[in-house]
Amino acid sequence: MIVAGRCSDRVLGFNKITPQKQLQNAPDKYRNKIIMSGKDFNPLSNLIHRYISLEKEILKRVGDISNTFCVKCQTKCCEEKICRESMESQFLSRLIKLQQIEYDEKNGWMSPYGCRLDYGRPLVCYEFFCEQIFANNNFKASNLQQAVKEFSSIGNRAYGNTHLICVDNLSLISPKKIFKINNNISNLMEKFANQTVAPDRKCRAS
Repeated sequence: MIVAGRCSDRVLGFNKITPQKQLQNAPDKYRNKIIMSGKDFNPLSNLIHRYISLEKEILKRVGDISNTFCVKCQTKCCEEKICRESMESQFLSRLIKLQQIEYDEKNGWMSPYGCRLDYGRPLVCYEFFCEQIFANNNFKASNLQQAVKEFSSIGNRAYGNTHLICVDNLSLISPKKIFKINNNISNLMEKFANQTVAPDRKCRAS
């Protein structure tokens, strides 16, 4: 069960869609938006790596604002039950596997220095901002909430009404949807690249 409530309706299934079939069925307008690698091309792997790139950009933007507050805050916002969502999501667990780190049943991904995940974090980790951050002028001017909202919406309706991180069998996601999500990621990355970077950007403590 996903603890943040996003995945109350889990999706199960077992039909297999091969990478070749996904590429064959992909709409023409999405084909030129992806990275091709001949017969070994895997649309889902392509999606995973594109998602990682986008999440890293979001993490950086969130950290630019929140780092000043989080490094000295004595209130523990993170909880193991929130970390657990990443383990219960088939999609996020794929991202975590690439990092080769083990889950701590007591502390989740938390360490004395912050979160141990470079990517694959539950969406609530980006969507939550405390009152101090909300009141900060840099936060108000950053339009960060909108950026996070657009990032979170990338996975909407990946299968039926189910969000990408809540689909229990990723092979159920249609070729058309995979290529559409990839296209949306490309568009959002391009939008971020064209935005003015704030002069006081700082690195977030992980």
